[in-house]
Amino acid sequence: MLQKRALGMIENYVNFCSDHARGTTCVVAMLQVSGPLEVELMKQSMALLQKKHPLLRASITRSNDGQDFLQVDKEPVGCPLVVVQRENSGHWKQVYERYLNETIDKGKRYLWRATLLLNKDGKTPEHELVMYFHHTIIDGLSIGALFKDLLHYYEMISSGKVPQIDSLPLLPSVDDLLSPKIKWEEHLKKGQVIFSNLSSIGDHLYPYEQDAPLHQRKSSVEYYETDEEQLTRLVNFCKENGTTLTSLLSAALLIAVHKVKGGKDSAGTRQHLATTPVDVRNQCNPKVGSENIGCFVSAVSTLHLIDMETSLLDLSHSFTTEIRKAVQEQVYATTEFRHKEYTEMLGSLDMGPFGQKYHLGAGVTNYGVLDIPVHSGPLHCKGFYSGAVRHWGDWLTLMHAASVGGKLYCCFCYEKPLLSKKSAEAILQEFVSLLNSAV
Repeated sequence: MLQKRALGMIENYVNFCSDHARGTTCVVAMLQVSGPLEVELMKQSMALLQKKHPLLRASITRSNDGQDFLQVDKEPVGCPLVVVQRENSGHWKQVYERYLNETIDKGKRYLWRATLLLNKDGKTPEHELVMYFHHTIIDGLSIGALFKDLLHYYEMISSGKVPQIDSLPLLPSVDDLLSPKIKWEEHLKKGQVIFSNLSSIGDHLYPYEQDAPLHQRKSSVEYYETDEEQLTRLVNFCKENGTTLTSLLSAALLIAVHKVKGGKDSAGTRQHLATTPVDVRNQCNPKVGSENIGCFVSAVSTLHLIDMETSLLDLSHSFTTEIRKAVQEQVYATTEFRHKEYTEMLGSLDMGPFGQKYHLGAGVTNYGVLDIPVHSGPLHCKGFYSGAVRHWGDWLTLMHAASVGGKLYCCFCYEKPLLSKKSAEAILQEFVSLLNSAV
């Protein structure tokens, strides 16, 4: 017996971008563990994940009138896990970037893939599990819930226990759960205001370093990992100065971008329209529990002025204030959803004055502290990274941050050749330098 429901507005946006390769199409995550890993136990644990989470049994179908639906199998039919021998310590990065630049064949079953890089060398060998998800079924916090479940099942099975798993319900889309609601016409007016703000700062937007058609663009990543002491210092710094870690990371990234990309205008003031993805589980009615996976995110836009004298702490305070205000004003759902008008609007977004410019500059998605166990039976969690693809070129760089086991893992996603590897590395170096100088 199949379950079926229509895609919501956010899911339709992601699905549209996937079909046209012009925006967020997928989310990729890597979990590194060390210890004696048994492939059969991992496969059994994956099967239990599929049993618990209906979206891991979902595919996308299209009705005769062009609307898209999630279709969920009652029981999983196969597990899209591939096991390969780990070639070296950097092998996972090759798989990670390959996944970033792939698209899901929605004609096939299920909207995710996984590769286990198995290492048999050493007494405590390291292994990487790289997972690829269509963005309609996942967000950053969902990934944390998945890996937590996976390691918990693995620990139980390895100790001889048999986990009893009931399937979670297929939840409505976030649009059906969010409140308050606004009329469709009001939603369009709000979009026009944002577009007007963007148009007003068009001269301040960063141009592509080298434009290229979509099929020649490639998502790439740079990584940064703190130690436990640095993360503690950063958190304490934020508490002492009345700001948040998300705001501090956002401020550091924007200033770093300005220093690297400002060029001859870097001494002057630039306006940045930053868009920050936010988790809306607590704004849903009823609230969505952390055990549920899905795309429970929205995005809020804030405007910031930056020059070479901008203080990291001042900008961080600005982010804290503006994001709180923006969440109250910009997180909403529509009383109705006009699918045809919506897709027509999305189809026109790459037209106009922004054809060869980054619309948004830089942004940060902070997953916060993920409840992934450091120890799970014979396995020890060693590392975690997650990121998303941006073929459209709307973001200059989008950083995904998550805290696991007392460390902060930062994954910087950017698009080549729109931004060169040299520039991405320089932005990362400036970002790290700013954080170090703050604490």
